Amino acid sequence: MVTLLLWASVVPGQGELPRGYWYENYRDGVRAVQRGQSDLAVPLLLAAKAKGPAPARRAHFYGAIFDTFNPDYYLGEAYLVLRRFADADQSFERVRQSGLINPRDPEYGAFTRQAAEARAELTRVSVGVPNIPPTSTRPPDLPGLPVPVQPPVAQAPQQAPPAPTQSQISSPPPVTAPPQVQPVPIQTSRPPQPDPANPPAIPAIDPLAPFQEYSRHLIGGVAGFDYPQHMAVNDHASVRLRVSARKAIEELRASLQSAGRDPVVESVKLAPDMRAELSGAGFQIAAQSSRQQAISIDDDTTWMWDVKALEGGNLKLAVALTAIVRIDGVERTRDEETFYREVIVEALPTPWWTTATNVVQQYGPPSSLVWGGVPAVGASIWAWMFARRKIKARRRRV
Repeated sequence: MVTLLLWASVVPGQGELPRGYWYENYRDGVRAVQRGQSDLAVPLLLAAKAKGPAPARRAHFYGAIFDTFNPDYYLGEAYLVLRRFADADQSFERVRQSGLINPRDPEYGAFTRQAAEARAELTRVSVGVPNIPPTSTRPPDLPGLPVPVQPPVAQAPQQAPPAPTQSQISSPPPVTAPPQVQPVPIQTSRPPQPDPANPPAIPAIDPLAPFQEYSRHLIGGVAGFDYPQHMAVNDHASVRLRVSARKAIEELRASLQSAGRDPVVESVKLAPDMRAELSGAGFQIAAQSSRQQAISIDDDTTWMWDVKALEGGNLKLAVALTAIVRIDGVERTRDEETFYREVIVEALPTPWWTTATNVVQQYGPPSSLVWGGVPAVGASIWAWMFARRKIKARRRRV
């Protein structure tokens, strides 16, 4: 329901560009293509292309977020589904000239296949060849020539068989011997062998098939990393990594927002199973959730850690998200480098009075014993001062 409301708010009217930031239009357009809603994807991607920067592998989205911006590729996919083959061919040609998809990319196989399909359909439409399978073996009638009509075949009238004579009725029919059946010789010749001059064609194996199989296991989603920018030495803080396959970037950011923190949120690729890891020198890190979790299509998935700064200064904290893909029953992993982040946490040293208090609390006597001995110490001091005053008074008398 949240997704439908989001799409309803960004779908443009007639002659009107979608509202919102260009990267939101681009993200929603890509999701519409992946979900088969090409008619909704075209205006969103056109708006993102008109308002956004030039397509690039590392385009600046917002803040410190950089990601691939390639609207022409998804426009070509949408145009191909809508059978707008000329627009699809032009979009794929712009992608080819920009070099944003090369043979090392996982979507290269799908891109080459879709580009060839758009070019073939455009050629077929331009020459006027109908794409209708034949339904009859009768050759088509040539225009301008009359269709030949077959004249009806005259049939001879059927005559009644002659009536049998008296002699035929009284005498029985002669008995004839059964015909001799000739045995059929068994073929002992060898089966036909293939012609060595014309060997049978071997079907070609697509080397990109494993990459295409892997790409089909990933979907688009959003990930947010919430961490403290400042903390004191020996203090504990909570760190969270949350992913969602439904929420938008700003919606996930609002769910992670807390006082004094600015979470990092951006688009990522998600698999049915994901693994998250947090590391950093100078920190004591304790996991508060499972390292590997199954991703829900409707609910958010969250990883949590408890971190403690062991030393002061600018300490580096790194988080990595890994997609776990199973193909043909075999588990294969891939580091999702689109969401690998290294952040700086400023660990402030503890003041000396706080350190002294902690030392007393850790190594000193219990507080009950200290407060219980205060009256005794006060009484001892009063007695010492009273005795000293009496001694001085005696000396004066002498």
